[in-house]
Amino acid sequence: MSISVSDELQLFAQEIQSLLSPNTLQNLARDTGFVQRTSKYRAQDLIALCVWISQSVAKTSLTQLCSCLEASTEVLISPEGLNQRFNAVAVQFLQQVLAKLLNRKLSSSRLFSSPYTSIFKSIRILDSTAFQLPDVFSSVYPGAGGCSHKAGIKIQLEYDLLSGQLKKSYLPLEEKEAYKYLGLFQNTRFAAIRTHFTYENGNLIMEGGTTGKQVLKMIHPLLFEDSEGNKVSFKKNSAGEITYFHYNSPKSLDFVAHAQKINNKPPFDDVPQKNNYRSHIDNLHALNIMGAKTGNLSIRWTP
Repeated sequence: MSISVSDELQLFAQEIQSLLSPNTLQNLARDTGFVQRTSKYRAQDLIALCVWISQSVAKTSLTQLCSCLEASTEVLISPEGLNQRFNAVAVQFLQQVLAKLLNRKLSSSRLFSSPYTSIFKSIRILDSTAFQLPDVFSSVYPGAGGCSHKAGIKIQLEYDLLSGQLKKSYLPLEEKEAYKYLGLFQNTRFAAIRTHFTYENGNLIMEGGTTGKQVLKMIHPLLFEDSEGNKVSFKKNSAGEITYFHYNSPKSLDFVAHAQKINNKPPFDDVPQKNNYRSHIDNLHALNIMGAKTGNLSIRWTP
């Protein structure tokens, strides 16, 4: 027996209401970085908009969505304001809501019992689905080829049958793709706080004065996660270039404000490419702290 999309959404809505309170949703939104400060647009408003109010969010205009939101929740927001809130962090928040619902439902069920449980530490079930996207998304989601469309995406879910827990899965990060994230960022509120991103062994590396060195795994383009589950979200400008990032770790001062990417300047010719201090010199040059000019040294600088 098959059920309609509206019936599926209704069942999903009932599960959210019974298992996740508004306070739980708000705390989850803070953990994912979707909510950073007190605002009239709350976590439950996004859930209401995507689940209860509209069943076709992707096809409904922003103006209509704003009208529906105001009529149902009395939250007044401009179309552009709503558009800015449909971002990578909002997607991560909705993913976490779904994951929590699944975890609670699965953990409430009786644990798997079998003679094999004493032999195996983990029994994992993996399922996935793939679908095509418009060709305009090929630069971000190139797909796997083999069809007429240039863009495609694959979603997978992994579940440990013994522990009853959903397993996290990360996307591979190639060096060519990682290049757009690399560089020096400066906090927009605390100018002395700077963070440097590099690439190492298939991972994005974040180094800052308040958090030290963090190895980041890619959840999806523009959204990464550190070893403690804290999220690093990037934001592009109108030209499609990475310009800001936000780190939601309470241990970092980047938690309170975004950090802006510092544009690099042409490197000095008289500093060897393999010099251990080259990246530090380039960063100081980008921050206008080191104002020397190329070729003004008679001897190559080799400390």
